[in-house]
Amino acid sequence: MRNKCKNFCVNMKIKSCFSFPSNSPQLNPIERLWKWLKESVIANRFHKDLYAIEQSMNSFLEYIEHHHKEVLQRLGCGT
Repeated sequence: MRNKCKNFCVNMKIKSCFSFPSNSPQLNPIERLWKWLKESVIANRFHKDLYAIEQSMNSFLEYIEHHHKEVLQRLGCGT
């Protein structure tokens, strides 16, 4: 898989590609997003049905769509 990514970067003339070390989820911003989502939507919350979970997910997604600065800070990418 790694060689495929490198070859893709070369073919697309992407000058620098970086990868996160394997088994280091704390360095991968998407893992922080999943954790935030889990804490905000699922953890220690009761949802009476799947529709309620879907509504909570939609609220979370709408929130992150409108609060870019906070999202970047929470993911460790902001200044």
